[in-house]
Amino acid sequence: MEKQNKLNRLANAIRFLSVDMVNMANSGHPGAPLGLADLATVLFSKHLNFNPEDPKWPNRDRFILSNGHASALLYSLFYLTGYEDCTLDELKNFRQINSKTAGHPEYGLLNGTETTTGPLAQGIATAVGIALGEKITRERKPESGINHKTYVIVGDGCLAEGLSYEATAFAGHQKLNNLIVLWDNNSITIDGDVRLARSENMQMRFESIGWKTLKCDAHDTESIETALVKAQTSQTPVFIDCKTIIAKGCTELEGSEKSHGSPIGGALRVQMAQDLEESPVPFDVPKDILNEWRNIGKRSIEQYNHWMEQYSKQHQKKPVKVDSFEKSLNELKQAKLENQKKEATRSTFQSTLPALLGQFENLIGGSADLTPSNKTSIKEMSPITPNDAKGNYIHYGVREHAMGAIMNGLSLYGFRPYGGTFMMFLDYMKPAVRLAALMKQPIIYVATHDSIEVGEDGPTHQPIEHLESLRAVPNLNVFRPCDSIEAIECIEIAFEETKTPSILALSREELPLVRSQANNNLSRRGGYIIKSCSQSDIILIASGSDVKKALAISEMLFKNRGIYTCVLSMPCQEIFDKQDETYKQKVLPVGAFKIAIESSTPNAWYKYADFVFGIEEFGYSGKPEDVRHKMHMSTEQIYIEIAKLAENL
Repeated sequence: MEKQNKLNRLANAIRFLSVDMVNMANSGHPGAPLGLADLATVLFSKHLNFNPEDPKWPNRDRFILSNGHASALLYSLFYLTGYEDCTLDELKNFRQINSKTAGHPEYGLLNGTETTTGPLAQGIATAVGIALGEKITRERKPESGINHKTYVIVGDGCLAEGLSYEATAFAGHQKLNNLIVLWDNNSITIDGDVRLARSENMQMRFESIGWKTLKCDAHDTESIETALVKAQTSQTPVFIDCKTIIAKGCTELEGSEKSHGSPIGGALRVQMAQDLEESPVPFDVPKDILNEWRNIGKRSIEQYNHWMEQYSKQHQKKPVKVDSFEKSLNELKQAKLENQKKEATRSTFQSTLPALLGQFENLIGGSADLTPSNKTSIKEMSPITPNDAKGNYIHYGVREHAMGAIMNGLSLYGFRPYGGTFMMFLDYMKPAVRLAALMKQPIIYVATHDSIEVGEDGPTHQPIEHLESLRAVPNLNVFRPCDSIEAIECIEIAFEETKTPSILALSREELPLVRSQANNNLSRRGGYIIKSCSQSDIILIASGSDVKKALAISEMLFKNRGIYTCVLSMPCQEIFDKQDETYKQKVLPVGAFKIAIESSTPNAWYKYADFVFGIEEFGYSGKPEDVRHKMHMSTEQIYIEIAKLAENL
């Protein structure tokens, strides 16, 4: 009984800190932390292996709060267990500007935060990537000593989002037995009772996709412990139905949706303290309880010391072989110049894979069931399967969103993932792409079939607005190379990045070589003059397959009209925008008439151009040349319009 009371008091420390954080901020979500306090107490005090003094210990168990609105729970645990950067002052500064205790957990602000969560289901899907990263490492390198669990708390909202099904079905297929999901089953959503919108049997759902399922009363510490013990030896991922009461401990609000997003202050806070026999003073954790929590923070120290003594040398970073990587790509560029063959830039990416494999031991490729079309694999690569995780290529199935989030998890674990799909379908995974940019993870998205040139597949497969929408995401480089030389340059830049994800917008159609030299990586400027002309007052700006149009139009204007034009290739607007003003003025001088050409929505180009040839309607089904003509984007049509513009200059 005394032991039970001690665990209850440990949980109450979480409850009151969470309530006090929300009260001080007058903003937040207290209901879930109150309901999850008992579960978190048992998990941290008996099962989770971690070391607050070394938060990045490679073999730590990962703990992910997928329902990130319950962030007060996470921050309370960090403070109580002794994470140095999560002080009591940080708790008091919850949800304030420049605080480490943000409204939803953000990777990089506090040492214990394993991933950014908030958009529901992103946490559980990213956790699948982390668990997969553990399995790959453990099987590839048994000598590494890696053998840990990934624990995830999810709410009804996470499980309602389609992403959670994509990711958990993938986890079941891959038999990620190191993954344990704890469902905060409180039967409440923001609108009210969960039955307003959901009636499926969640245990049957997880059983059907290959998970072991368990149940517990999440306010009975013995019931919680029994379930967690059973989960440790499973040969499949584990789903535990943890029956909770939202706002547990606040009698008046227990089981009510009113506790989800409103502070529990004033008389309710006073009543809670009386009912639970705890201090009425905000942020007052009894000394004996705080000491007990700090001891919990040290519970894994013996295991930590043993692991560090035996295995830490296996995890020292190897120096990156920059010279050999650059040399391999330069040789490839030279071979392309010598062959002078037309090539789709998606095929160019495939031809760089030997160099990438040689450079990045931790490279993990993949595609959302489009490997032959994306050209994201070569024969030297082997698939990661349920029974063999030593490979380096993932068949994600038709699960773009899960692929994006799983790649986030793999990147957080230390891998260099890239994944392929059609440019059109990047919208399915946009939330995961945005989180990669927010978390500064250098993930590569191989987005093939980048324009209306896909022709016969029609408007459902012809990306129109995608380039513009992706360019609007902060800390995301969008590359659209014009030929195989420029593609190799863009791939080199993308894989050199350490804090910025990259979109490689690659062509399906074969493109002629428009570059005549490859000694210097001209794409490092983001945009550069590909055809110079000292007499010109007109500059044509283009990207990707539209560069060949701009070059052809430039020749036609001179041959037919005697009009001189320069052509600027801009494979990456984001990198160009970071150049100094001197360079930007040199290639886009004030006074010159600037015309942009790109087979997509035009708005993003007006910051450079006086006139833009773009597309503001959906496409058509037909042969690529017929689609171009129908949408007024053929070389001849644009030439005629530019000639008219030139007459009025």
